[in-house]
Amino acid sequence: MRYRRARLEDGAQDGRVGKPFRAEAVRGVIEQWMDSHGDVGVSLQALHERLVSDYGYEGSYKSVQRYVRAHFPRPRRRVRRRVETPPGAQGQVDWGEFPRVRVGGEERSLHAFHLVLSHSRHEAVVWSEREDELAWLDVHNRVLRR
Repeated sequence: MRYRRARLEDGAQDGRVGKPFRAEAVRGVIEQWMDSHGDVGVSLQALHERLVSDYGYEGSYKSVQRYVRAHFPRPRRRVRRRVETPPGAQGQVDWGEFPRVRVGGEERSLHAFHLVLSHSRHEAVVWSEREDELAWLDVHNRVLRR
């Protein structure tokens, strides 16, 4: 921390300031890519892969990302957003039907209750012979115990 404060007080600048962008060499290709993909969203990873394969670009993905951030406006906000949930707050559940399953030499209709926790993506399956309200409560209790 003392080193950085002393540099600030001396007015020293970072050596990277004012250096040209490595992606400047393929500026025209990047501009064309941004213009043609502007409405649907831009994949900088796909742009970087194209620069490497078609134009022999030797810079990193980060160098393309820095160039685009410095020379183009920020993208619009996405309509869909990922929502993070705290552990135990949410899960996705589904029933699966398996008619005519042989269990112990006897044919039965079985129902699988499948739970996936949103936070950890941990999953559990509980089998039931019924799919009524009491079975619904029972499989929920059993799957949450797991």
